[in-house]
Amino acid sequence: MGIAFTIGPSLWPKGEESKKREEFQTDTSITLLDPEMAPPEIKPLVMQGFNQMLDSKKYMPEYANDGVNCTNCHFAAGNTLGGTNNGISLVGAINNYPIILPENKTVTIENRINGCFTKSMNGKPLPVGSQEMLAIVAYLTWISSPAKDISVTWLGLKPLHSQHTPNPHNGAELFSIHCAACHGDSGEGQRRSEQLSYPALWGPHAFNAPEGMNRFPVLASFLYFNMPYENPFLTAEEALDIAAYLVSQSHSQFKAKKQLAQ
Repeated sequence: MGIAFTIGPSLWPKGEESKKREEFQTDTSITLLDPEMAPPEIKPLVMQGFNQMLDSKKYMPEYANDGVNCTNCHFAAGNTLGGTNNGISLVGAINNYPIILPENKTVTIENRINGCFTKSMNGKPLPVGSQEMLAIVAYLTWISSPAKDISVTWLGLKPLHSQHTPNPHNGAELFSIHCAACHGDSGEGQRRSEQLSYPALWGPHAFNAPEGMNRFPVLASFLYFNMPYENPFLTAEEALDIAAYLVSQSHSQFKAKKQLAQ
């Protein structure tokens, strides 16, 4: 299993790194845009959105739970092309909205953002016309501009394919070895004065029960491709076991909060 909390290539099982990178190939045909490169007329709003993504509670105290930041799932504030060790990309995501669902229900990018705030972050919805919402939309629009007219293949998480039966008891042991140093023995995370570096994984300060990250296949895939942070050496079987353990823990129940129009 490797030495607990030691970061280095020795923790990668033989062949696992190349296998993992081959399973989740990312597009390299576009160049990511730095928020600082935004034109002067939109740069203040783009930078505000970028900062809100990085330190959500600090910049949006009325709306964000104190235990989760956007960048905890969307590494580098989503300005990546996904894949191994890059979190969940947001580059190009805004170009897919609005989405028309069955029965002609329309989902706007503002609806989707507020879904993250109320579930992923266990917080409150942003008023659609608020400065905070406009800033996030401006930021997402800016980083997505290189992908406006091309096929986007890097969004989302790739499902794991394994015959392994997830074992939450083994997951608890693996959590104590590989995860608790950052996320706490009780999944409480670590709070810092300026920024929450390691999010809560269960309990009142974590994402709530219906959030996507609390769905077993999503969580298992995220763990496999991204954890431990900056050195994701877990095998698929270990990720499945840890995911089984995490979803068995207590999460707040979702309470719908009115989404403000203005």
